[in-house]
Amino acid sequence: MKINYTSPITNTRTSARVDQNLWEIFTRVAKETGASEERMAPELWVAQFAKEFEAYGKEQCSTFAGFISLRLKEEIMMDLDALGSGQLRLPA
Repeated sequence: MKINYTSPITNTRTSARVDQNLWEIFTRVAKETGASEERMAPELWVAQFAKEFEAYGKEQCSTFAGFISLRLKEEIMMDLDALGSGQLRLPA
């Protein structure tokens, strides 16, 4: 899916590709751990991932879309670990 967001690097509106299947899994798992609806806005996540990609992500992935997928998988795994151990996220 295409996400339009304001880049924290260039401060301009731009877009990024996000794997819709990963995003749906991420939102379902995040809600199970107590994430609020406000934190589920894809624009917020993509803007944060843009900061991370600029800072260190280019070493991990050659494309921003690949980095987004990597980070979503990491977030999903952290949430699944929290669910498995009975921990919940703190309210935002």
